[in-house]
Amino acid sequence: MPTLALPRRATGALVRHLLCVDLTTPADRAGTPVILLRHLERLARDGWRVSAAAPDHEMAAFPLPAGWTSLPLPYRRAGWPPVRDAVPASAALRRWLLGRDLAAHVRSAPPDVVLTVLTPEQSAVAAHAARSLRCPLAVVLHDQPELWEGTPPVQQRAVRRRVDRVLAQAVRVFPVTPALAAAYGPAVAAKADVLLPIPEGGAATAAWREAYARPH
Repeated sequence: MPTLALPRRATGALVRHLLCVDLTTPADRAGTPVILLRHLERLARDGWRVSAAAPDHEMAAFPLPAGWTSLPLPYRRAGWPPVRDAVPASAALRRWLLGRDLAAHVRSAPPDVVLTVLTPEQSAVAAHAARSLRCPLAVVLHDQPELWEGTPPVQQRAVRRRVDRVLAQAVRVFPVTPALAAAYGPAVAAKADVLLPIPEGGAATAAWREAYARPH
């Protein structure tokens, strides 16, 4: 069965605590949300305490399973400078503020590991929080966010630099294929552990077939 083998710091705590930070809420819907949900549900069954952080509108639309801790990331907060598209530093400051506040919120019961999915924004927030909490960062790799459709070349380069920093900080990377990890260089490939989706019901093991690589 696909297994999310997470690193964790040695705290001696009887209950292991995972903080998941993503662009979307783990939920039973298409794409990354349902893949993440099934892996986190398995960890919860294995005794992990699960906290999840995502944009506040996502958390309002897709509630977490019972017993999980919800940590909405606000779009704005009193006293925070606005984010301006023409001022990249304003977005960088917002990511830092979100990471700082998230870390402060969980510091009384800190996580053993911070898990994130590689995205242009939220994975950087996760990296800030993990650094502040001094705990390991693990990254799920389902895509190359710098190549998302509609991203201008200048922004592609900026996103690539940002995700490279996140991946450099990560102690473990979970790509869906080895080639995806290799696209970010040998250092990332060396700490990669391929993580396939858990099929619906979790009764069978997902497996790659060469037919998937052929166009239809």
